[in-house]
Order: sequence, then C-alpha cells, then structure tokens
Amino acid sequence: MSYAGLISVLSVLANEVLAPFIFALVIGIPSALLYCLELWVIINNFSKFKSAFFALVGVRGILSLVNYFFAFFEHRFGRIGLFLSIYLKLPPFVLAFLFFVIRYAFHVENLLTASLLLNRFTSIFWPILYNKLWRYALIPVLLATFILPLPFTVPISTWTCTLMFKTTMQHSHWTIKIGNLAGAKIIVESPLGPPFFLA
Repeated sequence: MSYAGLISVLSVLANEVLAPFIFALVIGIPSALLYCLELWVIINNFSKFKSAFFALVGVRGILSLVNYFFAFFEHRFGRIGLFLSIYLKLPPFVLAFLFFVIRYAFHVENLLTASLLLNRFTSIFWPILYNKLWRYALIPVLLATFILPLPFTVPISTWTCTLMFKTTMQHSHWTIKIGNLAGAKIIVESPLGPPFFLA
C-alpha cells in the first residue's frame, strides 16, 4: 500500500463514527465481563485472596467498570447521535456530573495502577516485610488514591455545561460548551477528542 493510500484509509477511519463505537463494544464488553468475573472470584474466595494485592485489584476492577460505563454516556453515545433527545433535556449539572465522574475515575484508576506497581515492587524487594508493610499501608494508600484527584476534578462539577446539537451530512453529534476556565471558553467539539480552548 502506498503512502497516499494509507493516508486515505486513515482519513476515512478518522471521520468514521460507527466503526470506533462497534470496536469499543467488541473490545469493551469482554473486558467488562472479565472484570466482573475477576471481582466475583475475589469476593467469593476472599479468604484465599486476602492480601493487599487482591484488594487493590478488586478496587481497580470496580473503577475500570465505572470508567467503561460512564465513557459510553460521556463520549460514545453522543458521538454516534444516540439518545440525543434525552441529552438535550438534561440539566447542566448532570452533564457536569458526567464530566466529573469520568475524569475522577480515570485519575483514581491511574493512581490504583501505580499503587499496584508499588505493591509488586515491595513484594519483590522486601518479601519478608511485604505483608507487615501492606497491612498498615493499604488503607492510607487507598485513601490517598481516592482523595488526591479531588482537587483537580471537583471544579469540573461546578462548571455550567451547555449541550448543543450538531448535524453534518454524515452524522449527528453533540457539542458541549463547558463554561470558562481562566477566562477561556472550553468547548468539547468531538466527544472523543480532547477539549480545546477559545479565547
């Protein structure tokens, strides 16, 4: 395939709406089911899996499910134009809540991943002290992972979000105006893309 052909294929895929949604379903549903199975095994056999590692894995599994679920409501349904009539009737605080939950869950999930890495690191380098160390460190680590993202994500819940309907020849989707941040208007043009700022 030539370079121009590759650019052409990438251009079509970048403007395609339904293919990424279906891909997210095909990849995401088995992953979500695997997280549910993982949680079920850990909870039902907790006496065998009673360690800080499995507690962190369980909490991270719950956050991954929350992240997956809210990503569909915040990103993907709007991208394909699903539930637009419902989204247009939502009050601004519900839209701000969706933004808050997805960003908060994202940051907590990343901190839990770092905590799992720290847990594995301590089990390798201090195998004798590992159980004693994590018996006391688990609760503070979990509290820190849930509290540290709050200063960065709580302001999102105070934004006034305005939903605007947008129709093109190929598809319909929504655009969200999220208020002001340091005098700049924040717009989420494509729900799958990053927000950009207007002066």
